[in-house]
Amino acid sequence: MLKYYLSFLLTALFFTTINAQTPTRLIRQTFGTYNTSTGKLDKNADTTSYIYSFGRGSNMKTGVIQYDTCFFKKHGKTSIYYATYDNANRLKTRGNPGSIGYQDTLFYIGSNAEPDSLVSHGLYPTEVAYEKYFYNTSRNLIRRVRKFINAKSEVTIDSFNYIYTSGNLTYDNWYSNVKNAGYKLINATTTTYNVANKPLVISKMPGDRHTYTYNTNNTINTHTKESYISGSYHNEIKHTYVYNTLNDMVIDSTFNWVGTSGQWQLRYTNHYTYDASRNMIADSIFQYNTTPSNHRKVILSYNINNDVLTKQTQSWSTSTNSWTLTNVDTLRTYTYQPYNPTSVQGSSQIHLRVYPNPASSYISFDVNADWGCKSYSIFDVSGRIHRHQSIGNTIQNQHTIPIADLPIGVYILTIDTKDNRIQKTFIKE
Repeated sequence: MLKYYLSFLLTALFFTTINAQTPTRLIRQTFGTYNTSTGKLDKNADTTSYIYSFGRGSNMKTGVIQYDTCFFKKHGKTSIYYATYDNANRLKTRGNPGSIGYQDTLFYIGSNAEPDSLVSHGLYPTEVAYEKYFYNTSRNLIRRVRKFINAKSEVTIDSFNYIYTSGNLTYDNWYSNVKNAGYKLINATTTTYNVANKPLVISKMPGDRHTYTYNTNNTINTHTKESYISGSYHNEIKHTYVYNTLNDMVIDSTFNWVGTSGQWQLRYTNHYTYDASRNMIADSIFQYNTTPSNHRKVILSYNINNDVLTKQTQSWSTSTNSWTLTNVDTLRTYTYQPYNPTSVQGSSQIHLRVYPNPASSYISFDVNADWGCKSYSIFDVSGRIHRHQSIGNTIQNQHTIPIADLPIGVYILTIDTKDNRIQKTFIKE
């Protein structure tokens, strides 16, 4: 039952949002592959359409449920996602009465934005997943418990515990009820910070250790991952970063540790290009083996509202020394319709940009300077917190977060401003 629940939640997080950021909403996306027989990109390989019944919508730059009702059609199959809200515009219920058949109900105490509990009703009426959240006086999540309830029994699945220092998450652990035989500590993570509240060392036991250095702008310079083997840590992967004058990343290099020679060996580099609005318009990967070779290039285009219109992948041809289309190249197109986000109760005109997305080593985000930023958190789709950092109500509009230590998957970045909470999803690859 939990497998289907997480599958639904991941899908909903990827395609929907809570706060409208532009006066458009996504109504169609297509995905095509290069057709070697015709020499063209087939845009009709996969088409997904969205029809909304009320004012809310979604676009490609945002991430958590925002629609009232959305008819989602893909590969000839239709699903209906819906959401209801309370008078504070907080999400109350969300669900899909179609083939997955899940309904989540969120409960709040007082006027806080965070849910105090969540109940998920599954495909079978007798099966329920229950989650309870506990917060400290600063509304930092300090404990989260998950239970599974059916007609026969109530089983506690696992418990997550969090400890903070000066608003920063410094320690968290995960206890799981292994085969209903009692709690067992699965892993524990300890994080230390520098004076600018940037993570310096993240150690997971058992697991990996991640170490970071920063430049004078407190933007990450290097990130080193070490693996825990036979009682000690050993070098594994290192990332280095170069920025332009606007502090946007332009080069991201990855090195592998070669134990036999005791040296770092360059594996590949990413080169990023931006337009005048600081949208990333190209991501070129240069992969290194015995000799350098251009590997892949992603080209993005935007409309006037900075919504992604197309995403095209090209490959490098060594025979012509140019970017060419091959049978592995793809094209995605996105279509939007205008709507008035101010007609949605509680909607916000806060602008939040998260980039690059997908990301492998870091994400950067910026918020309207006049809104400020008090803190940020990163959650996975199961609700587990992986980062929390207080920023101090600064009006600095750009921040960088190292994420190389996170497992591959979909995550939710939550930003608390002086008056609002906004969220977006991003993909760790």
